[in-house]
Amino acid sequence: MHRRFGALLDLLFPPVCTVCDAPLAAESGQLQLCPPCRLQLINRKSNGFCRRCGLPYSNSQPMGLKCPSCLRETDLLDRIIPLGTYEGELRRAVIRAKRISERPLAATMAVLLADHLVQTVPAPCADVVIPIPKFWMKRLMHGANSSEVLADVVGRRLKIPVVPTGLVACRKTKKQSLLPVAGRRMNLKGAMRVGSGYDFRGERVLVVDDIMTTGSTAREAARVLYESGVRSVILAVLARATAERRMKMKKQISEVSPWRDREDKA
Repeated sequence: MHRRFGALLDLLFPPVCTVCDAPLAAESGQLQLCPPCRLQLINRKSNGFCRRCGLPYSNSQPMGLKCPSCLRETDLLDRIIPLGTYEGELRRAVIRAKRISERPLAATMAVLLADHLVQTVPAPCADVVIPIPKFWMKRLMHGANSSEVLADVVGRRLKIPVVPTGLVACRKTKKQSLLPVAGRRMNLKGAMRVGSGYDFRGERVLVVDDIMTTGSTAREAARVLYESGVRSVILAVLARATAERRMKMKKQISEVSPWRDREDKA
């Protein structure tokens, strides 16, 4: 609609920045961000990200394919590509983008993520784009799945088919952010399946989500996809939680977590 009636829409509804509401030029297009907000959202304090775990390199650490802790490890995810770290303005924008009223912000950030993918991996990087699913009861409560919005925009921007129901959440799970690592794995076991009628055998899949903390959700999605016969799985996320933030989250839940005793015994 905007491609066909863009000039009229801009006249009736002057474009504004989806982060700070500052007026934008009429030709701003899909990237509804003012220059200062764009700089804040993509301001990376690291020397790149490890392609295996997605964690940022320190400024003193030379950028490579994988960080030292990942050199001898294997992973279900072939590559993790974050737009940035889960802190500052990016963190605040990602939290806002979860709301159904902030769909324009989610779409704008998806454009940033898609453009970052173009710069990071060879095109085409996948045969199909699939969002991390949300259980129907949670969708009903929250009114939206921000991962679907991200996947839709990323797919259209990269000209890759999007399959919104390629993965289905088949049971209710506890909130991942309130659980420790061991609890997260148990929480997600058997919680996803490939959507009925889809055959992804031999396909390269780009999984899209908003935040990655420990990666339990994305790895469970990858496990399910590999069992269906896919060739590779790449994860693209808006924000990657750093070790420091994960430690803060762990400290906040350690005294109240029902999984604490189980994790200590593991």
